[in-house]
Parts: sequence; structure tokens; C-alpha cells
Amino acid sequence: MEEARFKLVAVTFFGQKEVARFSTLETAEQRASEMNEHAERNPRGYAQYVVRPLESRGNERPSTADHPPGG
Repeated sequence: MEEARFKLVAVTFFGQKEVARFSTLETAEQRASEMNEHAERNPRGYAQYVVRPLESRGNERPSTADHPPGG
């Protein structure tokens, strides 16, 4: 099985949530298209599904939410 390189993210008015990972951009974009069509027919608070590249482990920076300044 190939390593996942892209993630499908559900974007809302309040933030975002990762919903799936894919090894190819084409597969991720196809699934995002399907999910967006479904969301248009059955709205439940998700504004849009988008594809984003996964960050490589070496390039990840800690979130400021996990490590607040001065704390």
C-alpha cells in the first residue's frame, strides 16, 4: 500500500476536520468532488471539502494551540 500524500478536509465556518487520506491527488480530488456534490444535496454544516497535501514529518511545526507562548 502506498503512503498517503494528500488529505481530504471538511471545512466549516468554525474550522476544519480531516476526513480521509489518499496516496494520489487524482483519487483525493475525485472523492472531494463526490463529497461536495453530496453536501450540496444534503447540507449539514460543512461548507466545502478540499484536498490538501500532507506535511512531511520533518517539516511539521508544533501548533501554537498545543504549545501556547510563555506556557
